[in-house]
Amino acid sequence: MSHPSPGHGSCAYYLRAIFVATPPQFRGGLQSSNDIEVQLDQLFPDAHIFLEKPVATGSEAEKSIEEAKKVGEMLKKHKGNVSIGYVFVAIFIVV
Repeated sequence: MSHPSPGHGSCAYYLRAIFVATPPQFRGGLQSSNDIEVQLDQLFPDAHIFLEKPVATGSEAEKSIEEAKKVGEMLKKHKGNVSIGYVFVAIFIVV
């Protein structure tokens, strides 16, 4: 199978995995300001995606939860694997 060179075709072909660890207000929704999962699904349909928890937070809890459910239904159809979990960062101070 031949692979298109960068700049000649979809960059989705090269991207294998995406790690999303953004502040929660930028993910889990359907608005242009918080629809990172929707955009990733469209731009990189075959890539594996890891999403940091929480999936949805918003000032209007009911709207935030409903939008997150719709995003979840969309991601069930994503061709790559989708995982959700916590990102743990440990900072060790040596004195």
